[in-house]
Amino acid sequence: MTSKERVIRAIERTGPDRFPVYFCNRDTHLSDIVSTGIRPAASFHGDNPYRSEWGYILKPYAGTMGQPEDGVLEKGWDYWDTFTVPDGRDPSRLAHLPEFVAQNPDRFKTLCMGISGFTNACFTRGTANFLEDMYLEPELAEQLLDAIFTYENQVIRMACELGVDGFEFYDDFGTQKALFMAPQMFRDMFIPQFRRQFELIHSYGKYVYFHSCGNVWDIIPDLIACGADVLNLNQPDLFGIERLGSTFGGKVCFACPVDHQTVAIHGTQEEIQDYVCRLNQYLGAFQGGWIALLEDYACCGMSEENFQAIKQAFLHPETMGWAV
Repeated sequence: MTSKERVIRAIERTGPDRFPVYFCNRDTHLSDIVSTGIRPAASFHGDNPYRSEWGYILKPYAGTMGQPEDGVLEKGWDYWDTFTVPDGRDPSRLAHLPEFVAQNPDRFKTLCMGISGFTNACFTRGTANFLEDMYLEPELAEQLLDAIFTYENQVIRMACELGVDGFEFYDDFGTQKALFMAPQMFRDMFIPQFRRQFELIHSYGKYVYFHSCGNVWDIIPDLIACGADVLNLNQPDLFGIERLGSTFGGKVCFACPVDHQTVAIHGTQEEIQDYVCRLNQYLGAFQGGWIALLEDYACCGMSEENFQAIKQAFLHPETMGWAV
């Protein structure tokens, strides 16, 4: 079974030979999934090397992506008339994609859409501003969301013709305790956008990999209903592994790591092994349904010892005395 076949069988829950492993930012040669991103248009030249085409500066800090600042629209909606929405049809954005596809014939290939949807709107307009806009000036909030989703869908159409297998979206809707907004606000403002976007991807026979940090329990059924194939939740302990599996197992494929804020940082080797066992037992018990995710989070306190312990558990689960 090739890596690509393994991932598809896990997503569709049709019996992979073992759970797939996704190494995000290190040891990617061992990964069943490989990803590449969208490049800025060749014609784009910002006034700052960290300036996004969406008008904000995102400068990496201490191994993290940093914090957005100096957004053009953050200054006010009066700047909308002078704001240039990026053109998602520019082929220079994906000029590298044919080579990437050719170099990975047997692996599951995704195009990472980067900071997407709601999160991109928050970065572009300023988080506090955009959250207020959704309640006080919803027509302006929807104007920005329409621009963002139009751009993304233009890129998706190009990429689908170039051989990728799926699309990764990174869109954080949750705080540690709850959503940034009322669930009904999410449904009114975002579900129509996601439904159109996911239907577009599925129309090409491709897959949707959707990430959100935070406690997004209230909208997991909505994301599944509108077509998310894989849900990447990096903090399973916010929900409870057993609760995730008993409520949503068999309805979607999860891409979950050893929790990035608890066991991956502070756990012993034995606790890590037990955690991996429970992820497989409760999320992957549906003829698939779980992709094992590993990202080097040294910037957040993950030790090299813990990274290696997770890697060992993912690649050699037989050493722990349980079947894959």
